Amino acid sequence: AMLQLELLAHGAPLDLVGRVLTASQEELDHASACMALAGSQARLVLPAHDVRARMQQDWPRLLHRSVHEGAVPEGNAALRLWREAHDEHRAERPARAQVLWAMGHEEASHAELAHDIALWAAAASGVEVPAVHIEAGGVFTKAETQAV
Repeated sequence: AMLQLELLAHGAPLDLVGRVLTASQEELDHASACMALAGSQARLVLPAHDVRARMQQDWPRLLHRSVHEGAVPEGNAALRLWREAHDEHRAERPARAQVLWAMGHEEASHAELAHDIALWAAAASGVEVPAVHIEAGGVFTKAETQAV
């Protein structure tokens, strides 16, 4: 919800804001699926946020967060989930494999969304776009700056 408000405050296109809403719902679905797979009835505790501080962030910070708190970790989550789905498939647990594969696909779309937000923020603010590098084994590691 905070990212949606921040994007709206910066004048982001509504399609980006809508994709954030979809991704947020998918993350809630992922938490529910993980608890079901683990057989847990544990409750999720989310951190409190200072709304005013988050809304006053500048463009470079939004861009940095989109890459380092969005694209990189979401991309890594997708890769991890796909590996786990493959392991579950090889262990002849197709239902678990299917859930993990679908979650990996959604995480990959969240990484793409974060990347699209970063591209939009860079273009809107005239700052440079960080390029994400992938190490051997398919782990997203660092971002370097490149011109828009």
